[in-house]
Amino acid sequence: MPITTRDISGGQEGYGTTMIATVFGAPEALIVLVVILVLFGGSQIPKMARNLGQAQKEFKKGLSDGQKSADASEAKNPESERQN
Repeated sequence: MPITTRDISGGQEGYGTTMIATVFGAPEALIVLVVILVLFGGSQIPKMARNLGQAQKEFKKGLSDGQKSADASEAKNPESERQN
């Protein structure tokens, strides 16, 4: 049985937090950052952050391009959606 936010919050609806927020607190996040620094070194972290930023930008661009093409095809042929 999966753990829900209701289980975490003690059954109080509306006061739940996400599972990740309850698993990782400040001390755990600091430990993870130190481990990343030790594994990859100080010079590699800016490169990794830059690559992650570029990947995120390309992903968002791909999503917007896909949405534009979907909107264009829907505008071109609006009756095909109604038939489904």
